[in-house]
Amino acid sequence: MLIWVVLLLSLFSQTLLAAPLELTEEESRWLAQHQTIRIGIAEVPPQQAFVNDQGELEGLAIEYLDAIEEKLGVSFERALADSYGEMIRQARQRQVDIVYAASRTDEREQFLDFTRPYSYLSNHIFVRAGDESLKTLSDFDGLSFAVTAGTAVAEYVKTNYPAVKLIPVKSSKEAFSLLTAGQVVGVGATAASAHVHAYKAGLHNIMLVGPLGFDYAVSMAARNDWPLLVGIIQKSIDSLSPDQIEAIKGRWSQPMDMARSDLARIKENMALLLTAGALLMIGALFWWNRSLKWEIGNRKQAEQRLSFLAYHDETTGLLNRAGFMKALEQYHADGRPYALLLLGLDQFRVKNELWGQDIGNEILRQTAQRLQTSIVQQARMSRIGGDEFAVLFESDLIPDETTARKILSEIRRPMMLSDHSLQVVSATAGVVEVDTTSGRAGSTLQRAEVALKYAKRQQRGDVLWYDASMGQSDTQDQIWKEQLVLAIDNNQLFLEYQPQLDLQSHEVVGFEALVRWQHPEKGRVPPCDFIPLAERTGLISALGDWVLKTACQQACDWRKQGVAFEYIAVNVSVRQFVDADFARKVMLVLTETGLPPHCLELEITETLFMNEFESVRSTLEQLSRQGVRFSIDDFGTGFSSLLYLKQLPVETLKLAQEFVLDIAQDSSSLEIVSAATQLGHSLGMRVIAEGVEDAVAQGVLQTLDCDLVQGYYYSRPVAAEMITQQWLTELSGQMRSNEKEDTAV
Repeated sequence: MLIWVVLLLSLFSQTLLAAPLELTEEESRWLAQHQTIRIGIAEVPPQQAFVNDQGELEGLAIEYLDAIEEKLGVSFERALADSYGEMIRQARQRQVDIVYAASRTDEREQFLDFTRPYSYLSNHIFVRAGDESLKTLSDFDGLSFAVTAGTAVAEYVKTNYPAVKLIPVKSSKEAFSLLTAGQVVGVGATAASAHVHAYKAGLHNIMLVGPLGFDYAVSMAARNDWPLLVGIIQKSIDSLSPDQIEAIKGRWSQPMDMARSDLARIKENMALLLTAGALLMIGALFWWNRSLKWEIGNRKQAEQRLSFLAYHDETTGLLNRAGFMKALEQYHADGRPYALLLLGLDQFRVKNELWGQDIGNEILRQTAQRLQTSIVQQARMSRIGGDEFAVLFESDLIPDETTARKILSEIRRPMMLSDHSLQVVSATAGVVEVDTTSGRAGSTLQRAEVALKYAKRQQRGDVLWYDASMGQSDTQDQIWKEQLVLAIDNNQLFLEYQPQLDLQSHEVVGFEALVRWQHPEKGRVPPCDFIPLAERTGLISALGDWVLKTACQQACDWRKQGVAFEYIAVNVSVRQFVDADFARKVMLVLTETGLPPHCLELEITETLFMNEFESVRSTLEQLSRQGVRFSIDDFGTGFSSLLYLKQLPVETLKLAQEFVLDIAQDSSSLEIVSAATQLGHSLGMRVIAEGVEDAVAQGVLQTLDCDLVQGYYYSRPVAAEMITQQWLTELSGQMRSNEKEDTAV
């Protein structure tokens, strides 16, 4: 049986209005200072990027790049990699500054910042004819499955389906060649790639059997140590007119006209038949006509399937994002009031990873069914991607809060799944009402996304209506991000140091470096405000690098001045530590400043090694071999595991201050501190308690045999110039004096 694999449309959502390109003074200055910006490109035919017969780059992404360059008045230096995986490697090593097409993943966020998606592509599973029973990734346990190396799909399969024998290849063309030759059992790719590399190449024994479970939301991405660059790119994309966007989509997002191939094939076969005898020609023509009818019938079925997949989600049968955007445009064009409810399943990614793709898909299907039964038929429902569902309500059906919460309650009803488990899945929703024809439909979806995002932050499991003030937080984040960049460049940041003392010797053994921000207009900005901001906006790596170098340099200066201490402690963020280049950065700072490695202690959190254990252990061991010390910060607030602690070269456990502050009044805090101290000592670690504010807490900690203390009872964080050997001597003496007074009393 001959099956033709057809092209699946790559459809985009237009979520933003065209806006004039207005760069800030800082952005313009930055762009002028960076004359050479390298953009990484790899061939991803047929639509994103490919080299044509004239040796020139073409494709949807290339046209976007051309438009961006024209808007900015710049010309990026284009670096064509020999594979997609090589392009991502170059981005990780900072050999290229921009990646033209990438999906957001946890691993890539370590070195890239992403724009909003400008394209969406669905991935499918392909097998040879006769292997149709293999429909999901779970069916490939122990079997060979080919995907393009370095892609988000490869990362997804490796992480979520470790039993699948993953075969990384250079391109989807190579993957389909291996599949048709029987060297692999399955392939993960877009239907567009299948059309070009299978159907068009004459590989006719290939079948599409189902969705892979991971779709591409394609964005442009820029190196995250140049935080202004991604904003510049996003503004350029936003400034493209709707006509420009539609023109690009029209050229690169339509399915190929397969009838042309049919006509060419007919002519080719007829030329061959003319060389045969009359009877043979008639018989062959009769047979060929029947075969052609049969093939055309199959082709029509495939095209019907294509037409359905172009606007519908294969898992749930609801409208997909493309179909939804088409419906949304129609609602908007009608000029009547309408409402959009955007619903997201809570913690679905975790559930999908825990229970597997099959169960995850079943949850999606049951959610879709419950939406269909709980919402009036006139409403238009869609699964717009991942765990998000959208519902469009006409003017006379706009829901109130009671109705919206009933929908969420229906989703929360226990689901009986195929593995005979009973699970509860909750959801959060954002709603936006539209009573004007101004603007474009895409802005409606954008506002609904803001409402959903805000609801998940503030009231997970509930529904919130969009308010203009909700969008201000993201705007404020961008404003503060720009100001924080200036703060790093213009020396508005500084460090204060809080001493850590030995409870037995009363000597100062170390200092914790704490970053501060003196804003020229707003005064001192609390760390609890700007450090989370740095985490959200991707600036934490740049901030962390500055803190590390500044603290190490200050420690060297103290040593030259005769200040006696063991180490300087520096906090390290998750994003910093999981950077593949982190160990090299640390050693480079130590070399440049001249600080001995044993004088540096890096503070990491429990959640870091729990989530990234293998990579964290490797980095820890690498730096530990050089002499760098490590402590676990805020111990007791994460997900502690004795097994993990035993395998890591950690010297110190730092007890979370919330337990220490209540140690004299709260028995639970006392028990936690006691148990953690015993655990640390059993593993050969020192234990430090931070947040000590009075003599009572100190006395309890001494009773528990705690080793080190830190807190306002001894000293607030102070400026570097205050720390001298005389100051340390006086601090130790005061601690001894206080202890004698407490004992006398």
